[in-house]
Amino acid sequence: MKALLAFVLATATCVCALAEDTYKVDPAETSIVWVVKKITQNGEHTGTVKVKSGSFGAKSGVINAGEMVIDMSSITCTDITDKEENLKFIGHITSPDFFEIKKYPESKLVIQSVKKTANGQELSGAFTIIGQTRPLTFTATDVKIDGKILTATTSIVFDRTKWGLRYGSRSFFKGLGDKAINNEFMLKVTIKASK
Repeated sequence: MKALLAFVLATATCVCALAEDTYKVDPAETSIVWVVKKITQNGEHTGTVKVKSGSFGAKSGVINAGEMVIDMSSITCTDITDKEENLKFIGHITSPDFFEIKKYPESKLVIQSVKKTANGQELSGAFTIIGQTRPLTFTATDVKIDGKILTATTSIVFDRTKWGLRYGSRSFFKGLGDKAINNEFMLKVTIKASK
């Protein structure tokens, strides 16, 4: 009898250890700011794109799983103030030259593993954009879980050409001059999710 009780208690302890809380992303309170820089000039372009849906699993204050779906049709440019030029720019980056949103209306980030570091939580997983899925690792900083609310911030920097986004890249096209665009693309992400 004592052996059976010990087994039940051990099993319950194991199940509790494996349990995790799930937090659903609030798209209205979650933001993504994108930044891309030119090579030969000090200029850069910035904008936003919206999160469509997502959820994260966490255990003992550490994110251990999750995913976010990004609505590529929501992309905006915030640095071009002229309305006509802004529309022209958006038309270009949503075309087959860049994101081809008619064919690929969504992007997706999936978290598969995590490692705690001195700078925060190093998250590894897969990022899918324009139909290409590649591994991606980044550090989430200021991860906080307060009751039923999870918040986190991160800056994700990746080489866009590894996902097939080669437009304006010196790595693939010569003679671009001041039209050359940096291969690195940055996403500044602020997440809010709740149980």
